[in-house]
Amino acid sequence: MSIHPWQAMVLMFLGGVTFAPYNILSATLQQQLIPDRHRGKVYGVMQSITSVGLPVGQLAGGVIVKGIGAGMTILAGGLATVLLGLIVTSMRGAWRTAAQKPNQAGSC
Repeated sequence: MSIHPWQAMVLMFLGGVTFAPYNILSATLQQQLIPDRHRGKVYGVMQSITSVGLPVGQLAGGVIVKGIGAGMTILAGGLATVLLGLIVTSMRGAWRTAAQKPNQAGSC
């Protein structure tokens, strides 16, 4: 698999443009779906998962690169990202339903 630097730059630009709204949309959904009284706990859990996930992902990435090469690892990561995006997009209806009932979402 051969790619020229300008092709990589174009693809990275397109990825950045499509990913840019994520933080805004993510924060909006979190505020709509997580009751105020649980938001701190949920953010704490999310931060803990991220703190553990980053080094574990880097370790796994190194092992995978050693096994199948950098190009195939990047390709597999890209395909996994697209697949996850499709799964999350398919869940929009459930999120809208939950957002319309904020008092019932996550009630404990």
